[in-house]
Amino acid sequence: MIRPDPFPQGGYRLAAVFIATAWLVFCWPWLGGGQIIPHDAKNHFYPMVRFLALAWHSGESPLWSPYHFGGFPMVADPQSVIFTPSFWPAVLAGPAPSMRLVDAIHLLHLLVMGLAILGFARLRGWRVEAGAAAAICFMLSGALTVRLEHLLMTVSMMWLAVCLWRLEAVLTHGGIWRGIAFGVALGLMLIDRNHVAYLAAWFLGFYWLSRSWPGSGQTVPLRHQTPVILGGITALCLAAIPILLLLQLAEISNRPSFDYEGASLQSLHPAALATLFMVDIFGPLDRAGAYWGPASHAWGGQFFVHRGMLHGYVGALALVLILWHGIGAGRLWRREALVFTLLAILFLIYALGHYTPVFEWLYDTVPGIDLFRRPADALFLFGASAALLTGALMNDMLRAPSRLSTVGSLAVLVLTISGAVFVGLLGAKQGHLADLGLPAARALAYSAILLALLIMAVRVRGTLQRSLLAAILLISAVDLITAHSNIRLNASLPQFYDQLETPAAYDHIARLAALSKATDPSGAPWRVETIGLGASSQNIGQAAGIEALLGYNPIRLRAFDSLIAPKHQNNASANRRFGTAMTSYDSVMADQLGLRYIMTGKPVEKIDRTLPQDALQEVAVIPYLDQNFHLYENRDAKPRAVLLPATGSGATPGPQPRITRYTNVVVEVSAKCTSPCRLVLHDFAYPGWTATANGVPVPLMIQDGLFRAVDLSVGQNKVTFTFSPLTLENLQAALIGVLGGDGTP
Repeated sequence: MIRPDPFPQGGYRLAAVFIATAWLVFCWPWLGGGQIIPHDAKNHFYPMVRFLALAWHSGESPLWSPYHFGGFPMVADPQSVIFTPSFWPAVLAGPAPSMRLVDAIHLLHLLVMGLAILGFARLRGWRVEAGAAAAICFMLSGALTVRLEHLLMTVSMMWLAVCLWRLEAVLTHGGIWRGIAFGVALGLMLIDRNHVAYLAAWFLGFYWLSRSWPGSGQTVPLRHQTPVILGGITALCLAAIPILLLLQLAEISNRPSFDYEGASLQSLHPAALATLFMVDIFGPLDRAGAYWGPASHAWGGQFFVHRGMLHGYVGALALVLILWHGIGAGRLWRREALVFTLLAILFLIYALGHYTPVFEWLYDTVPGIDLFRRPADALFLFGASAALLTGALMNDMLRAPSRLSTVGSLAVLVLTISGAVFVGLLGAKQGHLADLGLPAARALAYSAILLALLIMAVRVRGTLQRSLLAAILLISAVDLITAHSNIRLNASLPQFYDQLETPAAYDHIARLAALSKATDPSGAPWRVETIGLGASSQNIGQAAGIEALLGYNPIRLRAFDSLIAPKHQNNASANRRFGTAMTSYDSVMADQLGLRYIMTGKPVEKIDRTLPQDALQEVAVIPYLDQNFHLYENRDAKPRAVLLPATGSGATPGPQPRITRYTNVVVEVSAKCTSPCRLVLHDFAYPGWTATANGVPVPLMIQDGLFRAVDLSVGQNKVTFTFSPLTLENLQAALIGVLGGDGTP
C-alpha cells in the first residue's frame, strides 16, 4: 500500500512554486528577453491566429478564408486554431494580436502541463519530490521544447497532462463530474487533430488499461469506470464534428493518407538515440553551426530531416534513475513504473519508424496511422513516458531503497560502455570525434553529481534528505533549462517576422494590399501571388488580408494541387511548379483565377521560363533588405463572376454580372440572363458551399474542375453562394463519404 506523503499540503504548494519558477526562468528569453518563437510558429500558426482575430473583430466568419491558397476551408484545417480555446484570449484581445502575446499564451501551456503532472503525482500518492521531478522533465523535455514551433503539438501535450491528471482522479475517486471534466480535456486534446494528439490517445488508453487490468494491484471499483465511459462520450461529442470535417477535407485533399513509404519517411534515425543522453552531440543547439548528425548532408542521402525532430533529451536525472534504480536495481518492471516503461519503449520503437519491423506491422494493423507522416513525432510521447517513469522510479527509490543486483550492475556497465562506444564510433565515422569532448563532459558532470546526491539522499532522512532532494530538483531544472531554453531552434529576434505583425509598415506588402483591394469588373478583389519573398512572407495573405493564391500549408485541395500548383505549398522558394491547367502565368487558368498581380523575389522570366515577352507588365521594383522585389501586372485577368452560354457555345448571354456582397462565407451575385446561361464564380467549390437563385435552392456544379457554377433561367437573377459546413446535410454527407459512399451533399 502506498504511504501518503508526510507533508502533502505544504510540500505540494512549494513544489508548484518551484515548477512555476523553473517555467519562468525557462521562458524568460521570450517573456522578457526580446526573443520570439520562430519558424512554423510564425510562418504558419501566427497568421492563422491573425486571420481568426481579424474575422472575429470585423464580424466575419472564420470558417472559410479567401486569403489562403485562393480560398480554403479553415473549419476543416486542423492547424487553423478555430477549435483551440486556449488561444482565444489572443483572438479576443484585438484584431491584430502581437507575436509576443501569442508566444506568451503558447508558453503558458508548458506551465499548465507541469502543474497537471504534479496533480497527477499527488493523486498517485507519490512523494512530492518525485512529482516535481516528473513535472520538470515532462514540461522541459527535448522534443517538446526544442520543437516549440509546432504550436498545436504543445497544446496537445498540455491536454495530455490534464487528461492524465483528470483520468487518475476519476479512477481514484469516481464521480460523474470528474468523468465529464476528463472528457472535456480529452475532447480538447483530440479536437486539434494532429499526430501528437493521436498518439496521446494511445497513451491514455494504455494507462487506463494498466489501471483497470485485473491483478494490476491497483484495483479500480467498477462504479468508477462509468464516469470514464461518460468522459469518453463527452470527448466524442466535442471532437466528432471537427474530426469529421477534417476527414471530409482529407478525402479531397492532396494527402488523404500516406503509403507506408510516405508515412515512414521522417523516422527517427537510430544514431539520433545518442541525443537521449548527450546534448549538443551533433553540434551546438544554442548557436548556428555545422550540424553533422543523421539525416543531413554529412550523412549523404537525398532526404533531410529537421534537427528538432531528432532530439529526445529528457535530462540527466531521468538517465541516472533509469540506469541506476530502474535497470541496476531491477525496478523498471515493478507495478508503479511498469506502464511508463512499456510506454517509453513503445513510443521509441514507433519513433524509429521504418528502422524497425514493428512500425510496418503497426501501419498495416492500427487504424489512423496512415493519416500521418513523421514517426519521429512519437518523441513527444517518449519524453512524456520517460518523465513519468522518472517520477515513478524516484518515488519507488524513496519509499523502498534497494541495492544494485549483480545482474543489474552488469547490465548498467554494459549499457554505459556500449553507449560510449556507440557515440565514439559516430563521431569517428563522421570526423567529429574531437567535437564530442564538451557534450560528453557535460553529460558526465550532471550525471555524476545527480547520482552522488541520489545515493546520499536514500541514506538519510528528515530535513537533510529533503535538502538533498531539493538540490537534485534544482540541478535537474538547470540541466534542462540550459539545454533547451533560448536555442536557435526555438528562439529568434522578432525583426525577421515583423512584417507579419505590422504588414502595413512594409512598402511591398502595403502596395500589394492596396492593389488587391481594387475590385475587378464584377466587384470582387483581384487575386495576387507572392513567390520568393522569404519564409516569413509565405502566409502574408492571412496576416494582411490579401487574397493570395499561394501559401504555406501541408494540406491543399487536390484539384488545386494538380491544376494550379502541384506540391507547391512553400512559396519562400522562387522555384514555381505550375499545374496541368495553370501552365504559366500566361494561361487561361491564371486569367480565370483573376490573378492580377504577381510579386516575385527575382525577375519573373527566371521563375516562369515559358512566359512570352511582355505577357506581364512590370509596374515596380521595390527594394527590400539586400534584394529587390518585382511587381508585375497581368492585364488579361478576368472578373471573378462571368456568364457562359448554357450550351457551352455562342454569344455571352447577358451583361457582366455584379457581385453585390462578398464576405468570407456569403457571396451574392446579380446576373441578368438574356438566354439560358451558367453563372461561374471563380471561387473554389468545396463541400458545404450551397447556392440559391432568387431564394430557391439550385444545384451547385463544379466548372473546370475547380469553380462554383449554377445554371440560370432567362431574366434577372439574384444568386447567393453560402458556406454552411456545419449543417446536418453536409455533416451527413461527410460521414457517408468517410464510410466509403458518395459524400456529395
